[in-house]
Amino acid sequence: MPFTPRKISDNFDKLLLHEDEKALLRGCLETPWDDAPFLVYADWVEEHGEEERAEFIREQVRSREVVEYPHSPQGVREWVQALLFQGVTDLRMYRGLPTECTLRGSRNNQNQDTNTLDQIPWDWCTYLIIDTYSIWTSEGLEKTLMSDPRLGQISSIEIITHSKYLDSENRDRILNEINPDEMNVFDHFINSPYHGNVHHLTYAGYLRANQFARINNSQFSEKLESLSFESLYAFPRGAQIPFDTLSLPNLAQLKIQVADPARNYCERLFVASYLNQLKSLSLTSTETEWSRFFTEAPSFENLEHLRLCDVQLGNLGLDALGTTRSLSSLRSLDLSRCNGIRATGLQSFFQSKLFQQLESLQLKDMPISGSPFKQKTKTISAPNLRALEISKCKLNKVAIQDLLQSPVLESLSHLTLDQTLDKEMCKLIASTSQLSGLKSLVLSNSTNQEYRELIQNSPHLADCRVSVRHS
Repeated sequence: MPFTPRKISDNFDKLLLHEDEKALLRGCLETPWDDAPFLVYADWVEEHGEEERAEFIREQVRSREVVEYPHSPQGVREWVQALLFQGVTDLRMYRGLPTECTLRGSRNNQNQDTNTLDQIPWDWCTYLIIDTYSIWTSEGLEKTLMSDPRLGQISSIEIITHSKYLDSENRDRILNEINPDEMNVFDHFINSPYHGNVHHLTYAGYLRANQFARINNSQFSEKLESLSFESLYAFPRGAQIPFDTLSLPNLAQLKIQVADPARNYCERLFVASYLNQLKSLSLTSTETEWSRFFTEAPSFENLEHLRLCDVQLGNLGLDALGTTRSLSSLRSLDLSRCNGIRATGLQSFFQSKLFQQLESLQLKDMPISGSPFKQKTKTISAPNLRALEISKCKLNKVAIQDLLQSPVLESLSHLTLDQTLDKEMCKLIASTSQLSGLKSLVLSNSTNQEYRELIQNSPHLADCRVSVRHS
């Protein structure tokens, strides 16, 4: 959840709240990154007889989780409905307050659109999701919203277009019917005079190449801290996406997930000037020459978190990743569903300097034949590794045994083994003294409960929380 102070309007003072409660809420809204005001507010709520709502606030501060409004406790829902607004249920609660709102409108009913806008709790929500699935017209809710001054209250916007919900066949048909000069919701957003407070933008759907350059002329371009593209594909078909044309001086997080991995959309990302300022980069279903990407791209000197998901990385790309000198700040690496990586490639990666500096490594949905922890593992040095996840990698008994004998475990606090384990594997885990430093161990529910109990009752894991993931 992005932390951005809310702009508190004059309407806030008109709420039927105790003056002390207003003052406490102002503290929460003005410094949403600070736990203290929320915990103080929870104490005040409890002192005034609302124990259920107070505990809900405390739990959300602890867990950092966003809860769907209908799933929040009854006392919370009653407070929201009585004091803020009526009729809106498409909300999410964060730290006990309504923070996210999803906006869904009718296709051409302008009056209904206006009423929908009036139901948004503008003084509270900083995250607005605009789902245009049912309003695929330039005269629909998106145009009404983008001309509303209250949009200036929003710091995080997620725009989901109709095209995200289409399969590849219907998507191609729709693309062939699109008028390239027709404005879409992204154009309306860029043209809005009220988007200047946006720090976090997510967009799902098609974009024309010339729309990227328009981001540079927007009011929010210099404020934008995170930018996400989901189910992205370029128009006209076959066009490369000009990521290198963006000028975003404060961008720290970039997430790209393309809808058509067969097209090399990210070629121009190689030379984007903002890569060296990123702290987090996530690339999903993006196909490119990964060995070139890590050797030719500008320095990633500030990058702390890297996620490569569902890509054809291969041993060659993994080797380039492990030997690059431009990732000196990297702490977290997620290689979910990366294809073409073999045990020998991981063995070499575990010898790299990059692996030695990692604090977290995730290997998920990567069927690996052989044992990546075999042979050279005696020379593995992972002094900073605190969290290791191995999920659905189908490691055999030998690979599990090699892992349990590996120095990788020496510094671990959190280990996830989300795969089916037989009785012999569970006995091995239960008898491994190197696991005594673990604080948490996550197993799969596909493992027989009797076998899991062998691990849970292990004296080496007496101080470890053993939990089960329901896959």
